[in-house]
Amino acid sequence: MYWILTFWTRERFVNESLQGLAYADMELPLANGHKMLEPKIVARLAQGLKLMQTDTVLEIGTGSGYATALLAKLAGKVVSDDLD
Repeated sequence: MYWILTFWTRERFVNESLQGLAYADMELPLANGHKMLEPKIVARLAQGLKLMQTDTVLEIGTGSGYATALLAKLAGKVVSDDLD
């Protein structure tokens, strides 16, 4: 599972002022007032799904897009929706 976390660098999805905290064990604020989950939580969620390239994922709450990008590497298709 580690390889998937290194495929997309988390800094690409974090506010520039918070890039030094991209892999910190904490939630990070997003511009829309929501929060980005801790990296270990995203990894556990993705691992728990046991996705294959034949799977389609529906993600509700795109947030920063980081989890979406990871899911897209694991599943064949990801559909993500957010209010923003």
